[in-house]
Amino acid sequence: MPPTTVLVVGATGSIGRLVVEEALRLGYRTRALVRDPAKAGQLPGEAQLVVGDVTRPDTLPAAVDGVDAVVFTLGSDGAGKVGAETVDYGGVRNVLTALGPRPARFALMTSIGVTNFELVAEPGPAPTPENLDALLASLDEDPPGSLDGAHDTANMPPDDEPQRVRADLTPYPTD
Repeated sequence: MPPTTVLVVGATGSIGRLVVEEALRLGYRTRALVRDPAKAGQLPGEAQLVVGDVTRPDTLPAAVDGVDAVVFTLGSDGAGKVGAETVDYGGVRNVLTALGPRPARFALMTSIGVTNFELVAEPGPAPTPENLDALLASLDEDPPGSLDGAHDTANMPPDDEPQRVRADLTPYPTD
């Protein structure tokens, strides 16, 4: 059964707005996590707005309550290493912690490392489930139980991560 309630984290950003629109177009109940309700005016009225901040875990339980899927489009907007740790990494950790043991599907869109690898999209219609399945079928699968993707370089094995990161990974065994 496909997910029915989707949470978009970073919903007022340039990518997040598009994700909200597409999720609604596909018929999903769509919840938009926004820090600043004043910026939510560009979002479709059908989106359910939830005010919260990924750097403040106490603001996240209402956002994750009852969701079947989370699409992360958040970004630290060039705030350097501090922003990367508190928003790009910490924000994802805080949302996952708020979700707890409840099952959900996740998609993470990030700008981390874009100076080394660029993704390019072309204008056009959104993919249909049929042609999206064909596109995704051509991709290599991530190794089962691995924290890294199929083509990730082994540049930061989990044992070399800072202790605070290893502690965050403990609930997610790789075996």
